[in-house]
Amino acid sequence: MKVLVKASEFKEEAKGQLTTKMVRDWRRKLYVCEGQSRERWMRRSRLVAREFAVDKRDDTYSPATGAHTSNLLPVLFLQKEAEIEGMSAKYAPVLCSLDIKDAFLQVPQKDPIQVDLHGVSYVILKNLPGQRQGAREWYWHFRQFLTDELGFSWCDIHPCLAKTPEGIVLLHVDDVLFCGSGEYFHKVFWKSAKSVFQRVMLC
Repeated sequence: MKVLVKASEFKEEAKGQLTTKMVRDWRRKLYVCEGQSRERWMRRSRLVAREFAVDKRDDTYSPATGAHTSNLLPVLFLQKEAEIEGMSAKYAPVLCSLDIKDAFLQVPQKDPIQVDLHGVSYVILKNLPGQRQGAREWYWHFRQFLTDELGFSWCDIHPCLAKTPEGIVLLHVDDVLFCGSGEYFHKVFWKSAKSVFQRVMLC
């Protein structure tokens, strides 16, 4: 994913430094091999930034959803289903959830940062989990994609809500809830998201 490059290969100036660590844990997951599947314990490792909240910063705020906001799309979905009763399946609405894996790692680092790993200097080109501005940078990165590529407009009161004539989306960090035209979702929204972001899962 080109998150790291060796400092010797980076032609610009790294503007800051971070300490990092490898975080490992064990998770029970479904393992598929040669057409057969079984549950087994699998190890997960990731590089995490250590950036501590020792000072106040204005660049870490990210819009969040609340219970009242999260209820809007399911209610809208039920209303749309009632409105199209007896009509062609072409107009059927969908309520879909997308999970974008490793979302922070897909956002370009605003100011490239240098780290040292096992005696080798690297420059971080994408945001790491643990960076305090990670959620904010992801929000604006995904918001720009929806605005520029798909023409969504955003709600001033709840900035985690956006709409087009074909549907409405609700953002909660790297989870996306879509309610609207099923045809638009599969032919435009889902196709565009997969072409821009890596590891987009349909839930």
